[in-house]
Amino acid sequence: MIHVYGVAGAPVTVPPAPGVDGAVPRGFGVHPLVAIVSDHAEDPRPTAARLLEHERVLEGLLPYGVVPARYGPAVPDAGVLSALLTERVEQLSRLLERLRGRVEMGVHMDLPAKPTRPSPTGRSYLLDKLHRERLAQRMADRLDHHLGALAVRRNVLASRDDLRIAYLVDAEQVADFRARLDPGPDWAAALVCTGPWPAYSFVSEEQP
Repeated sequence: MIHVYGVAGAPVTVPPAPGVDGAVPRGFGVHPLVAIVSDHAEDPRPTAARLLEHERVLEGLLPYGVVPARYGPAVPDAGVLSALLTERVEQLSRLLERLRGRVEMGVHMDLPAKPTRPSPTGRSYLLDKLHRERLAQRMADRLDHHLGALAVRRNVLASRDDLRIAYLVDAEQVADFRARLDPGPDWAAALVCTGPWPAYSFVSEEQP
């Protein structure tokens, strides 16, 4: 069984960090792509420890640019993996071009608490929901203005009880990105910035 961590562009140096269950990661190439994988006797089902091992390998690939793979079922053999890469070579190459030299930064901000009493009518509920969505959009717009050109793209992940946004940032801009948000704008004292991470939130080509 073959566990896939992500896909990079050739050439790439496989990070020395041990992979899932201590397996040694290796490159599996279908030019111009290189899948970073490890071999296992059985499908390594996800556990907290394995998720961390998977993430550690991906973080070692950040300097090269990587399309991260979410932890999922193992590929049965090399023939299937080769066919999958060949089928998606153009799509993955475009994604690598988008992500090369970039990382994901996360911003989390609590929105004002919702009313403690339930909305008395369906209309009130919908109006409250619309109000919170508009509030989240205003806060996201203010963050965009505050960050200026530091973010290449953004993706709003949640906007109901809290605002969670993923930003795609050039790796050399990470320190400046953090500095803009630390200790945070005066209108967002509870803001939390995390990262850099592999760019999981930007692997869909349908994103603007």
